[in-house]
Parts: sequence; C-alpha cells; structure tokens
Amino acid sequence: MGKNRLKQDTKDWLIEHGCPSESLKNNDRAVVRSGINVSPTHAKVQMKVVRNHANGDTVKNQAIRIIQSFSPDDLDITKPENWQKCNDIGYEFARRAFGGSKFDDTDYPPYQIAIYTHVDGKGHKLHNHIIINKTNLDDNKQWHVENLNDEWLSFRDINDEVCREFGLKIPQERSKQVKKTISERELELKGQYVWKNDLRSRIDQALDEIQKNNISLEEALKSREVDLRRRGQNGISFAFVDDEGKKRISRGQRLGTKYERKTIDDYEQGIQQQRQQQQADEPRNEPDSRGVHAIARRQAIQSVRYHQQHLERSLSEARSRADRIRKRKQAVAKLIKAIQRAIDRSLAIIKQLKANQGLLHERIRQSNANRGRKFGTVINGQWQVLSEHDVISRALNIIQQKYESDQAMETVVDYLRNQNSNSPEKRLNMAIKILENKEHLKLQEIDKSSSVTPPKPFIKKKAKER
Repeated sequence: MGKNRLKQDTKDWLIEHGCPSESLKNNDRAVVRSGINVSPTHAKVQMKVVRNHANGDTVKNQAIRIIQSFSPDDLDITKPENWQKCNDIGYEFARRAFGGSKFDDTDYPPYQIAIYTHVDGKGHKLHNHIIINKTNLDDNKQWHVENLNDEWLSFRDINDEVCREFGLKIPQERSKQVKKTISERELELKGQYVWKNDLRSRIDQALDEIQKNNISLEEALKSREVDLRRRGQNGISFAFVDDEGKKRISRGQRLGTKYERKTIDDYEQGIQQQRQQQQADEPRNEPDSRGVHAIARRQAIQSVRYHQQHLERSLSEARSRADRIRKRKQAVAKLIKAIQRAIDRSLAIIKQLKANQGLLHERIRQSNANRGRKFGTVINGQWQVLSEHDVISRALNIIQQKYESDQAMETVVDYLRNQNSNSPEKRLNMAIKILENKEHLKLQEIDKSSSVTPPKPFIKKKAKER
C-alpha cells in the first residue's frame, strides 16, 4: 500500500490549502509509515513468508484491514506535523488492540502490523490504513474471535482511549452498550419474560450469522421474524411479535449503543472490508493436471484474442477519427482561404470607394468653386455682367440660331444643355470659347469679392468718345 503514487489532484488541493509543497516531494500515497514486527516497506513479502512457514499460505482470509480516520478539527490534513501524529495514534491503537500492554510501550503483540498514513480521499481527512497479518508469531495460529461485534466495540473503546491520550476529542461519550429500564430489571429478577431482552438476543444472533455467512442483516433478522427499518442517515428500529403475541417495536438507541445505527453500520462495514480483503488475498493454486493446463491455455488464448479484437476496433476507430479530423482541417483551411480572399476583395473595394469618394469630393469642390462665377464684357458698346448661366445660355442661343442646320453642332448643343454634366468646368469653358469665337466677345472674369463696375480703361474710353 505504501508504494502507490499520490495523485496530482490531491497534491494540488493540499498546496492550494496551505500545505508546504516540499512535504510532498516523495510522491508516495503513504506520507508516513510504521510497523510492528514488520518493515512497512516490505510488509507484503514478510507477511507472506510468515504465512508460508505457518500453514503454507493456504489460508483464504489472510489479513485484517482497519481504516482509522480523523476529523479535520482534530488533525488538520494540510499540516505535515499532524501526519506523524496520526500515524503514532494508529500505531498505539494497533499495539494495544492486538495484545500489547497499555502500561508498557515495549510490550508488542504477537502479530505483524503495518500502519500507513494517507492524505487522499474525497473528504480530505487524515486517515490510517492498518494491515494485520492474522498469523500469530508465537503459535502460528490464526487470529479468531467468537463475537466480531463485541471485538469491534472493544476496538472502538481502545481507539477512544488512545485518542484522548493524544489530546483528541471524542464526538460523544458512549452510554452503556445495553440500556435497561428499572421495570425490565425487576422482571429479570422475578424470572419473567422481557420482550426487549428477546429482541436483543435475536439481533445478536443475526449479527453473528452475517459474520459467518454471506447474507445481509435484513435477511438474517427476517429469518428470526424481526423487521429492520432504517430511517434517513441515523435512524434505525426493530419490530417483531413477542412470545405473548404482542407487536413490539423499538428504536436502536433504546436498546443500547450496541444497537444504534452507527454501531450497526460500522459492524457491517467491517465485515464487508474483511470479505473484500479475503477476495483480494485469495490464493491462486498452480494447475496440477494437463486438463487444467489446457483449459488455462484456451482461456489465455481467448483472452488474447479478445484483447486483440478490442485493440483492432480501437485502432480502426482511432483511424476513423483521425480521418474525420483531417477532413475537417482541410475544410477549415479552405474556408479560411475563402474568407481571406473575400477580405482582400473587400479591402480592394473599400480602397476604390475611397478613391472615388476623393474624386467626387474634388469635383464637388470644383463645382462649388465655379458656381456663381461672373464675367464682364462689352456688348453693343455697353459694359455688361454675365453670370455663369448667362454665358452658357447665350452660347446655346448662338449655336441654335446660326448653326441650326449643322448636324456636327448637335453634340455641342446636347453638352451645353446637360446640367448634370460630370465636368461643369469644361461645359463653361466651351460656352466661353463659343462666345469669343462666334461673337468675338472678350469675357473678363470678375472676382466675387470685387465690385461689378467696368474696368477703368473702358470708363476712360467712353468718356473720350463723349
């Protein structure tokens, strides 16, 4: 037991709750070990040697296993100093429980005992696994008790006594194992029938039977006409019809602590642990005939074939999963490439839109700049101011009047009429050229911020003519 590795999740939990990481470097499941008449590291081998010497190692139930756990309030599992204390308590309990003297620490029992302290488990409670080889070192006989329930209660009393000596608290001091009222004792003195004594006797017989036979307590009690009822986690009651024909029912605690739910559950658990240990330690006899050898070979071949088929199925499933994963990766790669191409196209479109937007803004700016332009010119000897619209309209009238039959000028007319032209500047410049070429007008652009009066040369010229 001491050679098993400590699980990583247990180490993580201990470190997370304040346990020093250096205390867990050895990685052993058993953080502390000790032994009586045996080395805890080589206990399995040494116990087997003793059994072989005593009885040829043919005993089925070879060892006793006791689990001794402690409350976190008494022994904090995250403190390494409590690990040794836990093991010391288990050591002293085992020494006294199997024959050692309470008053002499050097008085050892005639059994091989190994104590392993563990820090794992779902409840995160510090606990001991105590393994006792049932072979007596003095007479080579097997450990045996007539009443396992009484022995179990004796173990509990020794455990409580040792725990008190180490400063631990006992959950509750036990009352008497058998609780009797005054009226019951008076009936006993008179030699009369006491139905509770009858019920206790039937329960004791059932407890002895489940130790010897592989049956449940309910079955053993039912054969004795007693009904067992468990209520919740702590409740237990017994019902039967007594010798006087009356239906009687009593809770376990009214019969005594020996019949309480916890005592009954602990007793059943101890028997179950012994049976599990017995199955685990079941000796494997060597085949003594060719027929047995042949059967073993066939079973081995069948087992190998089964495992081979299982491995082939597992390999096929693994290949199938790998193929599905490969196809999914390819599909994902194609999807990523398609998304990348779409992103590239989107970026190109956005770039083109930005360029077009800039060109449009430039055209709008030019249009806004050209809008409202004014030109001054002399028409029929008079200075006139023409707006942008006037220039285009006058050019359009000239083309329509003088070149009405000229088909080549139709394109010019259409261009001048197109108010939604993308190049309003070109449209205006074309109209100016028509006026300059066809009417020989000289257009002078007038700044918006200046006045619209004719230039000085024109005014002086007019004055001389007068």
